[in-house]
Amino acid sequence: MRARDLLTALTTSSSAADYQGIYLMYKENLIPFTTNAQDSHNQLILFFEPKKPALTLKELYTQLMLHKNLDLLYWDGESRQKVLGFREQEEKIIL
Repeated sequence: MRARDLLTALTTSSSAADYQGIYLMYKENLIPFTTNAQDSHNQLILFFEPKKPALTLKELYTQLMLHKNLDLLYWDGESRQKVLGFREQEEKIIL
C-alpha cells in the first residue's frame, strides 16, 4: 500500500473526524505508533518508541500527504512489514 492509498481511504471514510490514532495489533495488544520516517529506500515507515506520545492524526495526515508516492511500511519490533490494509475499530485505525 502506498501512503496515498491510506490517506484516501482515511479521508473519504464517514468516521474520519472521529479517529483517535493509528495502532498496530501486536501479540494481541494495541500499540500506538509514535513516529514515522522516510528511509533510504524511499519508503515511509511507521514505528513505535517507548515513552513517546502517540502520533497525532494531524502529523499522520501531513506525512501521508508529503510522502504520498512512497510505499508504506511499519516496524513490528523485529522487522519491516508492508502495510497491506487496515481496519477501523472503536474509532482507532488498526494495521
